[in-house]
Amino acid sequence: MDKQTLRTMLKDHKMVYVKPIFGTMGLGVMRVEKISAATNEKYRCQLGFQPRTFRKYDQLYRTIEKIKMKRSYMVQKGIHLLKYKKRPFDIRVMYSIIRKGTGKPQVLSGDWRIREKSLPITTVAALHYRWILY
Repeated sequence: MDKQTLRTMLKDHKMVYVKPIFGTMGLGVMRVEKISAATNEKYRCQLGFQPRTFRKYDQLYRTIEKIKMKRSYMVQKGIHLLKYKKRPFDIRVMYSIIRKGTGKPQVLSGDWRIREKSLPITTVAALHYRWILY
């Protein structure tokens, strides 16, 4: 991810996630938003519990570069999640091909996660429910 890629993605989508290419459990994931209020643009970046606001894009990008520390990151379009009791949640489903029988994809398991208050992602969930089908 470079400076122009992030700028273009924010222009097109207003909210994006900047995340390590090699990562797990949401570590290093930042939610970045472009906030336009009349003529002055602002940006918000959240890694962990405290979001930070920037008046200029260059300030935002310098901060992200410091966090990245030469590691490879990607930028991904953000989506606004549905909410349960005023907190965003997501549903994840695992499919697998069953070799016996029809060979059609069948749902084996899934879970839904309710985001921890003040965190930018649902990977580190306050409530995590799992269901398994066999």
